[in-house]
Amino acid sequence: MQLYRECQNGRLVPANVSDCPNIIPMSKELKASIFSGRELYDYDIQNCHFSLFNNLAEDMGGECPSIRHYIANKATERARLVEEYRIPIKIIKPHIIS
Repeated sequence: MQLYRECQNGRLVPANVSDCPNIIPMSKELKASIFSGRELYDYDIQNCHFSLFNNLAEDMGGECPSIRHYIANKATERARLVEEYRIPIKIIKPHIIS
């Protein structure tokens, strides 16, 4: 089992690096050396939190129409919230995700 802790930036990282070595705490130089010459992939799942939650709910026979709507209309919904509350997107986005 891997335990995680939340960093100041809100990301989860392994709680005890010695229990589960990973590349998160490595310097950029060390990462560049380790992965030099290898083909790397950077995966970015759109609306990751919402997509995962929606998929889990559907797998369990549930429905999340509001979440499905947000996933399909992310830009429009964020713009609506910015206009409605007069708050910059950089403040709204983390609140939506949290």
